Amino acid sequence: LLNLFNDILDLASLEADSLKFNIRPIKLIDICLQLEQQFCHKTQNGVKLILDDVDADMHTSGDWNRIIQIISNLLSNATKFTPKGEIHFGYQSLYPVSVQFYVSDTGNGIPKDKLGHIFERFLQLNEFEPGTGLGLSICKGLVTAMGGTIWVNSEEGKGSTFSFKLPITPPDTIS
Repeated sequence: LLNLFNDILDLASLEADSLKFNIRPIKLIDICLQLEQQFCHKTQNGVKLILDDVDADMHTSGDWNRIIQIISNLLSNATKFTPKGEIHFGYQSLYPVSVQFYVSDTGNGIPKDKLGHIFERFLQLNEFEPGTGLGLSICKGLVTAMGGTIWVNSEEGKGSTFSFKLPITPPDTIS
């Protein structure tokens, strides 16, 4: 119930354009290492969570908590819908313009007829899995509010890759 309440508050704040961001310098590997620790025991039996080889020295500026929230939501979905195989995540520099984060899995995938609606509110592909159906909608709202874009590539039965880009802001330009 608390998760639903927080999700609704986030959506309302995003819609009212009143969500505040705490922008600060971020070392991106630190976000990924924290999430790797958090999710390594949440995968289904036999599923490997893999933090891909990334640039450990890459920095940007952003809202630590909101970036964690987005990737955490994507990892949570991947762990729910990946009964076997692997879940990869990480980021890559598209310097000087943006950084692209991704979560890729070998899970159930998304039917083609649902792909265009995946970021809509209250959409749940499997009503028997826990969740509010708001997570991906919130992810889209957060990414958009931070000046980025989010998308998915998926093939039913083969898995999905959720990606999002955020503008690179050098840490030394924050006031």
